[in-house]
Amino acid sequence: MRNYWATALVLGSLVALQGCASEPSTRWDEAYAELSLDTVQETAQRAADCLEEAGFPGVTATWDGGVVSPVIPDDQVEAFKAARKTCNDQVFGASDRMISDESKTQLYHLQVASSKCLEGEGYPAGSVPTLQTYLDSFGTATQWSAVSALPVETISEADYKKIARECPDPGWFVDLPTATN
Repeated sequence: MRNYWATALVLGSLVALQGCASEPSTRWDEAYAELSLDTVQETAQRAADCLEEAGFPGVTATWDGGVVSPVIPDDQVEAFKAARKTCNDQVFGASDRMISDESKTQLYHLQVASSKCLEGEGYPAGSVPTLQTYLDSFGTATQWSAVSALPVETISEADYKKIARECPDPGWFVDLPTATN
């Protein structure tokens, strides 16, 4: 779950950039440079605040845009699920919203820019699939992202946080369907 409003802002900016006469990779590199982990963190904090206001204290936002709750008593689980859906819909946008093919294509180009960023930071980004391969695997367990090539088992948490700040995963900015949803 990621911020619908950040998605609208980022994708709206991308549509505006499409009209520019710049080199395609430059256009996407510029759009990628506008992504900020702060946006993801601020959105997660709004979701945590919403759940707190709904009567569930102790919910916290994580550095990477997640929301963590304390153990919910059995008799409050259903109420928590309802509050979480309401808060997610308010903060992230409607959860049943589908991402358009145009948005998937834009996300692909942002992932390519992310790959360049990671390589610039000295991390292997793996091979970039073709646009068609990316679109065909979208929403599956094999969907490609630049950060998926990172050797996370050998990267310290501090280094991973630095990488995330320097080269954020574009998928964090879109409420994307995943193979687990």
